[in-house]
Amino acid sequence: MILRKVLTENFPMLAAEQDLMEEILKVVFIHEVEEGELLIDIGETIENMPLLVEGSMKIVREDEEGHEIFLYYVSAGNTCAASITSGFGGQKSNIRAIVEEKATF
Repeated sequence: MILRKVLTENFPMLAAEQDLMEEILKVVFIHEVEEGELLIDIGETIENMPLLVEGSMKIVREDEEGHEIFLYYVSAGNTCAASITSGFGGQKSNIRAIVEEKATF
């Protein structure tokens, strides 16, 4: 299966976790996002965990005055730690994820 190959090549740690891999394969889909697009916004409910296959994204927060505060970049082969935390907790996002370089998730 192509999705299994993509996950194994880009996230080799999943190859050792076959039960987790099988669960991910039940719900995974490939999505391409153009540079500058907003992937996750502040206040949204996070329903998907982006596993970045290609490209990069910038993760920011806002201060009390609405100014962006840079947190970190996510590069290919990684995911956004803040989206995992919010997604599993059923909380609203407190971050904004902006695609910096055309990305495939």
